[in-house]
Amino acid sequence: GDEILVRLNETDFTGRIVGILSFDPAVNDPLMENIAKSSFHYLEKMILNQEVELIFERFHKDSNNRVLSYVFINQKDVGLEMVLNGLSIVYTKYSVPKIDSYLSAERNARKNKKGLWLIPAASERAEQLHKLWITQQPSEGSTQ
Repeated sequence: GDEILVRLNETDFTGRIVGILSFDPAVNDPLMENIAKSSFHYLEKMILNQEVELIFERFHKDSNNRVLSYVFINQKDVGLEMVLNGLSIVYTKYSVPKIDSYLSAERNARKNKKGLWLIPAASERAEQLHKLWITQQPSEGSTQ
């Protein structure tokens, strides 16, 4: 739900949508399984076999060799849409330029009980992650 496979000029690479975290549908966690699958299917429906635009603050790969970027389709910020629909949470461990708009979208999704915010246990898990990330924030100059 936050990772994509991109083909550019016959070359495939894995991308990671900056600023969000989606729960992994492959992880055996009954508590999060439905929201994880919903996130995956939403992203798949939105961008599968579509032309997307990748926006970079700077070209960078994470520790899993994924290219970090914002992803847009039809001028829509995919990550922001996922947060607005409660399918992803804002990945606050790293500060990114769009974090304020993402956090605003998350507050809106939470207020309107969209997606994971409708499920008390999922909401609690998201809040726990936000608290954990505050303690793990990297030093100045580090990025996602």
